[in-house]
Amino acid sequence: MGSESRQRVHKSRTRRYLLGLALIIPIGVYLWLFGFQTLMVLQTRHAFRNIPIANMIPVQLSDETISREEGEKLAYFGSEFDVPWRDIDNEKIQQKAMVRIPFRSGLDLLMSHGSTHDIMDTFIRNSGENPEIFRAAYGDKASQSDYDFLSLALKTTPTSVGIFDSRADVARTLPLLVVKSFIVIGDSGIFNVRSNEFKGFQYGDPKKHPKKIELVLYSSDGLLEFTFSRKDAGPLTITQADINRVISSARRVDAPITAQR
Repeated sequence: MGSESRQRVHKSRTRRYLLGLALIIPIGVYLWLFGFQTLMVLQTRHAFRNIPIANMIPVQLSDETISREEGEKLAYFGSEFDVPWRDIDNEKIQQKAMVRIPFRSGLDLLMSHGSTHDIMDTFIRNSGENPEIFRAAYGDKASQSDYDFLSLALKTTPTSVGIFDSRADVARTLPLLVVKSFIVIGDSGIFNVRSNEFKGFQYGDPKKHPKKIELVLYSSDGLLEFTFSRKDAGPLTITQADINRVISSARRVDAPITAQR
């Protein structure tokens, strides 16, 4: 091989080498800076691909009508509320830490109460997180109320984890997705709800006839939780107007009360 041929081969190899470097260096820099985030984005999309609720965010109710059907006024745990049904099976009511109210139609209503920071306390306790680290990650507001913490979690979706996020942001976002997927029942919708005394969330759209719908209502000093289901585990046939009757009538009362009608 002549010297001219050797030079051409050498130049060709040099060009390939330089081209390889031109490709490898940026890829290496990218992986160094964003490799962790890229891996987390891919894993997040994969992990939540079969959890539809993870991709939903709270929306406003499209139906704010309130049922005017003749019903009953009930009172438990220092709170009272109306239901638009009169077929309560009183002999089968069960009350301990929560109360189960069965209806002869097959509907079951489970009602419980709690504090405004149960979820946050459980999250900190189970994760081993220092409360100050939690506050630094999620802010003062989310650290004071389950409602604000849930608002943050329910607005989080798998697309909230971005390739160009910092590692701290990724580490902050993923637990919110886990909390959301664990807390929300079903996959038919998440709704913001509000009354004069309460604000909170409704998990489930009655138009889609899910098997369960849950109301989580927060006041300044406590939580009320209502779960609608059927004894036969069949799809619900209640309406949004029925649920709105419970939301609009719920209120705290001065003295602790057991069942009162």
